[in-house]
Amino acid sequence: MQKQLSVQLQRLNSMFSILPMYGSLWRVPEYIWITQYVKENIRYDLYSTRISHPGCLVSNQVINGMLSMLEGCSEKKRKFAIGVEGVFNSKRKTYFGNIPPVQIPLKFWAVANCYENGITQNVHHNMLNKEEMTKVKDLMEEFPWKKK
Repeated sequence: MQKQLSVQLQRLNSMFSILPMYGSLWRVPEYIWITQYVKENIRYDLYSTRISHPGCLVSNQVINGMLSMLEGCSEKKRKFAIGVEGVFNSKRKTYFGNIPPVQIPLKFWAVANCYENGITQNVHHNMLNKEEMTKVKDLMEEFPWKKK
């Protein structure tokens, strides 16, 4: 299993100019968000017709073939959501943290250059800056979504 993960990560290294690492920004097809949120029993719009949403990787550690990611959206729905400029376009902010992080299987990165329906690099803004990175790390340490 570990050897298989290593091979997958090596493939990823060769496919992208930026590696899947903490703070990197991606375009994630909507079907992946829906599938993973349902698996983790997190409320989500199951009938969404969106093509994709931005994703911010919040893990460097592959656990069971998965990496943790926050979904971005155009509205701030929770007071602790973090606004990042220029993710989708230069005219508006994208907010990360409205929904808890979800585990995304490595296989969805591995198909990105083979098929249209995989995770791809975000072309507008592909990495959080230092200030944004600090805010996201603080948010993940606080983990305000946990059930009380």
